[in-house]
Amino acid sequence: MKPKLIILAGADGSGKTTLASKLVASSLKPNYLHFNQHVKLEDYVKALLPDGKPRVLDRSWLCELPYGAALGRADRFGNGARLALERLALEMWDPKVVLCQPSWEQVFKNWGEKNTTTAPEFLQRREALKVVFDAYPKELVWSLLPVTIYDYTSHPFPRLLESL
Repeated sequence: MKPKLIILAGADGSGKTTLASKLVASSLKPNYLHFNQHVKLEDYVKALLPDGKPRVLDRSWLCELPYGAALGRADRFGNGARLALERLALEMWDPKVVLCQPSWEQVFKNWGEKNTTTAPEFLQRREALKVVFDAYPKELVWSLLPVTIYDYTSHPFPRLLESL
C-alpha cells in the first residue's frame, strides 16, 4: 500500500498552514514540508521520494501558475515538468490535493489580518490575491491528481480527514 500524500493548495489566507497543523496532530501523523517561493524543481522531486510515512506538502508545483499569473512572472517549470511531478506523485504515493477555498471574503479578511498582525503573506496586493484565489480552481481542473475542495468555515475537519 502506498503512503498518503496530501498536497495543500490555495491562496494566502485560505487556511493551508492551519489545516497542515491539524493534519500533523491527527491520527495520520504525517511528515510536513512547507515550500516558499524560491523552490527549485529538484526540491519538489525530493519531496516526492517516499519514506513510508504519510506526507503533507504545504504549497507545491501546483501553485506556480496561480502565483506566477498574480506576480507577472513566467512559468518557471512548464507543463512537461508539472506533468512529470504529477506522474511521480501518482506512481509513488496515494495522492490527494486539498484546495483550501473558503469564501473570497474570508480569505481577504484572513490575509489582511496576517499582513498587519503577524508575518506578512507572500502577496502584498489585494488584486494579486484575487488573481490567485480565482486561478486555483481553473488550474486544478487540469491536474491528474484527485482534488478535494475544502472550506474550513463550513466543512468539519474530521469529515475531511476521513476522506483522505
